[in-house]
Amino acid sequence: MRRIAWKDGWAWVEVIGENYVADIAALLQKEGSRWYVRGIVNPAYVTCPDEHTCLDVLAYLYRIFQAKAAAAPRDIFPEVHPEREAMLRALRKAIPVERVVLLVREFEMQGDRVRVTVHPRSPIGMEQYEPVTAVMQKEGTVWGVGSLDTAREEE
Repeated sequence: MRRIAWKDGWAWVEVIGENYVADIAALLQKEGSRWYVRGIVNPAYVTCPDEHTCLDVLAYLYRIFQAKAAAAPRDIFPEVHPEREAMLRALRKAIPVERVVLLVREFEMQGDRVRVTVHPRSPIGMEQYEPVTAVMQKEGTVWGVGSLDTAREEE
């Protein structure tokens, strides 16, 4: 379980099973004593309109689910750091694939440094690439890649 948050009869859940067998993001709504699925996707395979709108796959999903379920409390969805897109644009330039979107798996910020692990994939989700871990450093107002590790995760 990566995340679960609930409020006022709504819940947002993100689950990853061992070896990524299950990778689910879901919006649930409680009616009476039962929970119902109002939307469910696999973030690794959701189709993105393009690599600009959907550079950050999870942030894109949060926006889509919030728009489709206007009654759901906004604070059940994870907060996305306001500079995360700028960081990911800088990281994207360091990944040698022409059209790619990024599925953020880890994001740890300490001051002007961020450690981020992403799973690059094609916008339509059919091509998955090796995970990338980067340390991002902010110099002035610009984010840059301090270090990059493309070591393969254990299976």
